Amino acid sequence: MKLFSMVLALSMIFTTITVPAQQFTNTTQNIEQYNVQSAYIQNSNDNWYNLTKEQKLQDMEYLYQTLQQNYPYINMLKRMYNVDLEQEYQKAIKEIENSKTDFEFYTIVNRFTNQSHMVGHLSTISPFDYDWFVKSYSDTTGVPEFYWEQMEKIRKVYADEKAKKAYTALKNKMLPIMQKSTTQQNTQKRSNVETKIIEKGKIAYIYVGSFDMGYYEEDKKKLFDFYKQVQYYDNVIFDFTENGGGGMFYFNDLIAAPNIDKILYTKVYELMQSGEYNMQFFGEDGFESSSKLPKLPKINQEDLKELDLMLESVYFIQPSQKQKMLKGKLWILVNETVFSSSEYAAMFSKATGFATLVGERTGGDGIGSDPLPILLPNSGIIVRYSPIYGTTADGTNSQEFGTEPDIWVEQGKTYLQTCIDAIKKQL
Repeated sequence: MKLFSMVLALSMIFTTITVPAQQFTNTTQNIEQYNVQSAYIQNSNDNWYNLTKEQKLQDMEYLYQTLQQNYPYINMLKRMYNVDLEQEYQKAIKEIENSKTDFEFYTIVNRFTNQSHMVGHLSTISPFDYDWFVKSYSDTTGVPEFYWEQMEKIRKVYADEKAKKAYTALKNKMLPIMQKSTTQQNTQKRSNVETKIIEKGKIAYIYVGSFDMGYYEEDKKKLFDFYKQVQYYDNVIFDFTENGGGGMFYFNDLIAAPNIDKILYTKVYELMQSGEYNMQFFGEDGFESSSKLPKLPKINQEDLKELDLMLESVYFIQPSQKQKMLKGKLWILVNETVFSSSEYAAMFSKATGFATLVGERTGGDGIGSDPLPILLPNSGIIVRYSPIYGTTADGTNSQEFGTEPDIWVEQGKTYLQTCIDAIKKQL
């Protein structure tokens, strides 16, 4: 096992989708569905760059061509959701022909990417998420130094002056609409980490809402203090059922590494198109021609035709303590919300035996890299996508199939109750 391949594996999987980001994206969709027309009536001058029709068409063409050459999930979109990206592009072109404002162009781009159902993280950055992305890629807390260069490349795209102007205007435009639409909603927010004792000495519970690296230091103290409190409990349950991802180093450093006494590892394959945009962030160092890929029984051959680069990687975690903090059996509750870095955690846990998974199939896309941001040159709008097509050792694609639990949730029961019942049965 070469150290280079192990380090590269770590450097390529720092995914950053978060539950707050997903919530804001959904809020943006609702605003579009119910409030856009009234917004135009209230203020028809929604321009930050006064884009011409030609400039909008140029941006849409740039986005589509970049995705065609770099985004590895076009065939999968058709297979999973019957979405033809070219047809959606043609629809967007027709809409642009009749569009009047920069804001309307933003809604067209957003509708175009929304057709992807977040396959391969394909999405338009919303004005309510934008500042979070700039901040997150500027903060190296918990991130190994070897990844800082890649973070800086991504940060520069988000922090571009053209994007700043666009997203400031978008936020000013949409904030009043969002505030009006959420007036009746309950805005109470759970703590990112919550703990409780279910049965003294036997069962402890830890809820982790997100792997957002912004919580890293605060959550480290909460988690480690609780680990010490329940270190001799027979069973500890981690609840990831509301966890849409964050940074893989959160899981590695705060959950796995303190609670293992030997190196855990699993082999994966990362495939990629050698598109110009991908190469700006990765180059070809470490990659080989996909013709050298071994025969993988479960890989989709049609997808493989579009992927000319491959990397065999080993994802591994080393113990961080002299002895593991939690001595008992570990369980993780999972469902379709588990996506991106939390999917990585589920995949890794099942592959290595770190924990027993209870619940439903996960949402996927846990093998790969940070989604790459595409800055549209005229409008300043940013779209992001996952450049890596990740598979397990047998070729099973992480995005399409996610991870199956070891124990499926029982009908009429919660994930937690199903897990508790499974614990009782083993006694």
